[in-house]
Amino acid sequence: MILIAQVTKCAPPFRTAVEGALCARPAGTPKRMFGDAGFVTAIAELLVFVAGAVAVIMLLYSGILFALSRGEDRKVERAKRTALFALMGLIVALLSYAIVRFVLVTLLG
Repeated sequence: MILIAQVTKCAPPFRTAVEGALCARPAGTPKRMFGDAGFVTAIAELLVFVAGAVAVIMLLYSGILFALSRGEDRKVERAKRTALFALMGLIVALLSYAIVRFVLVTLLG
């Protein structure tokens, strides 16, 4: 895939480095790094999605472990621990996303 820079208003000499960087930016990419359409927000949303998917897979895995434990104490405890850690990981991921959103929206505007 070939990326073509925006041609509108891109004539050197550029007054600032930011102006030159914006000119070289491929069409359709966000101008800002932060904010609702920014790069950092997109990365944070992707990481929360991946963490959620992993947590669901681990919860399913712990359910299978529990079903196959046949009442053995060690296996039941392992299944419970797996489910607990999956939920804790999901909570940490959601809280970290909330903190990132708070910092980006409140402090950086």
